[in-house]
Amino acid sequence: MEGFKKFVKNILYPACFIFTVIIFMFSVLNALMDFNMPYVLTPKTLLPFILFSLILSWSNEIFRSRKMSFPAAHFIHYIIYLLNVLISFVILEQRQNVFGNLIVFSILYLIGALVALIVRKVSSKKTEEKKTPYKKQFK
Repeated sequence: MEGFKKFVKNILYPACFIFTVIIFMFSVLNALMDFNMPYVLTPKTLLPFILFSLILSWSNEIFRSRKMSFPAAHFIHYIIYLLNVLISFVILEQRQNVFGNLIVFSILYLIGALVALIVRKVSSKKTEEKKTPYKKQFK
């Protein structure tokens, strides 16, 4: 039972959040651009998004693991991400332009990775500032 609770907390909840954000972004794009995409809400077309969210959540758990260096974790996360895109969107939705899709999703990953790197640098500076030794002000 403990393993199931860990799975729900570490993988299923984040996957649900990722799925919600993806569907929300598609809905906003549909409203703003008037793409007229009614297919987004059918179970057949939601399956790739659910699968993508689950695999991405699992790869995020690997990425957060402290067992490997940050660049190695980033590289493994990127490879899993590309395989995830390949499986979830290219194969399941039978898209034709595989190379173009991988380039678009690689650019999206690069943008996300840059944001994550900036956040990591800023937060590490804050923790370094907090690690300054305590100086007694009163005797």
